[in-house]
Amino acid sequence: MSSLMSRCRRSLALARTAASLVDAVPGTSSGGEPRPGAGGTGPGPGLGARAQGTARPEATVRSAMRGLLRAVHPDFFRDFPSEQAANEASFKALQGYLGAAGVGATGGRRDGDGGGPSETGAVRVTFYVRGPGAGGVPVEGVEVRDADVGLRRVTSVLPAPMPGRGGGADPRARRALLALAAACGAIDPSEVPARGPWAAGDAGAGPEPGAGAPLAEFLAHAAGVARRQELETRGHRDRVASLRGAFRLGRGIVVGTAAVAGDHPLRQVGYLTRLARAVDVAEGALPAGALRGQRVHLGHRTGVDVAGGVWLDVTSGDDAGEAWGAFLAELRWGEVAARRAALERLRALERDAADALGVGAVYASHALSGDAAYRELLRGVCDAAGAARAAGVDPTGGARLPLVAVRVAEEGAGGGGAPAAGFAPGFAADPGGGTLEVPAGAGALSVLEFVAGEGARVQAGRARREAEERALAALAARCRTRLRLRRLLRDPTVSGEQFRRCLERLMGGAPRLWTATEGLSIRVSSDSRPPAFENPGVIDVAWDAEL
Repeated sequence: MSSLMSRCRRSLALARTAASLVDAVPGTSSGGEPRPGAGGTGPGPGLGARAQGTARPEATVRSAMRGLLRAVHPDFFRDFPSEQAANEASFKALQGYLGAAGVGATGGRRDGDGGGPSETGAVRVTFYVRGPGAGGVPVEGVEVRDADVGLRRVTSVLPAPMPGRGGGADPRARRALLALAAACGAIDPSEVPARGPWAAGDAGAGPEPGAGAPLAEFLAHAAGVARRQELETRGHRDRVASLRGAFRLGRGIVVGTAAVAGDHPLRQVGYLTRLARAVDVAEGALPAGALRGQRVHLGHRTGVDVAGGVWLDVTSGDDAGEAWGAFLAELRWGEVAARRAALERLRALERDAADALGVGAVYASHALSGDAAYRELLRGVCDAAGAARAAGVDPTGGARLPLVAVRVAEEGAGGGGAPAAGFAPGFAADPGGGTLEVPAGAGALSVLEFVAGEGARVQAGRARREAEERALAALAARCRTRLRLRRLLRDPTVSGEQFRRCLERLMGGAPRLWTATEGLSIRVSSDSRPPAFENPGVIDVAWDAEL
């Protein structure tokens, strides 16, 4: 009886939440809402604007939220307690978000209040849905994956809401809500509004400038987006830093996040929270202190690399961290330590080979570094150089080449250098990059001869390139100071000459631009784009943009 009463109270609370959620959208009433599905037994795919027979070019938030409620209501997932709990939590978070987005929920900012960003930051919601969801059609900004129980898991990070022009609903939040509804099958994906020409969403200040707009106009728009993102992500970035610090100081685990650094900070908080649960699971099955001193990388695969790096796949759909925990608990940490020790021995052998050749470094690809042929070549070079010196001959000819690196490549895998005349196939030189490339199957004496014959030319070429790079860096520093930027970056696809021309153009327009650029981060790129939601804070400026 007590269990029945508890379920009744819970259903009543959810019903009140659902009613307030629908009422949060202007013009929506919960009283006359039809029941889900034809027979009222559960949600069905494709509910929403099209299911109601009202074809229109763009779905409204009101009808989309109605369809979303029918698709994800927790009462339809009683056979899946964990998924039901996830839907209930996201259901309540969505209620508060709608109010903060300026659509009139109790406790949030009302339509027309205006002002700055809401106290509600970005919100991450995860819903489980039946049926095909979006039918396999990808919806930008939303992650849809198959769940183990035969459902589909839909995850979205809704951007921190700000008022639009005149204090109306935030256009970017509105688009994110429609994308979420589409991914859950509540509306058709084609009904989600397309982004503007500068695809980073609306800055809350009217329509985006056109793709051919002057740079000053673009920067004024992009600066609004960047500063807004700075406000919405500041707390999440601090949370990421504190969580990584807690792992390092409290558990003795170093967490590598370089592979997911481009993800939204709120997603990174989710990854680290999941890792904490996984470590709890693993530590319960391992001897005390087994994980102390370990390094764990968050990325897009699970396993151990040749260097002994432990990787966890953030896209695995393991929200509870149980699969990660099981992997860490079952991992043979002794073998991981052995791989790391082998890597240290290999690095020492590479340093010895570099000294023998008189170059700055010797290295190979990540895959080749674990190959026995690579280690044999390194030992052969050291032995050949030692024998030459014992005979009174300097194998380097007395030259020291600190700017040159020797890259050992797999057979047939050419790099960026040009084939070296007079040497066998696979030997190549890249003076600008300061690299000499040799095949893994080459003999040690051939490598010594190649470095002696081509090293001086590559050293001179690299020295010229570094002088050019220093001059370019000095110009970039002056430009950054003139525009009062926090950071000035260069996309790898932009050549040095293109970068220089853009810097000179920006410096010439500094009197008109600095009021918009002060405190911002700009990256010179191939196209002009405001900072993306998933990687906030950096504005892309086309190298050939006109003032």
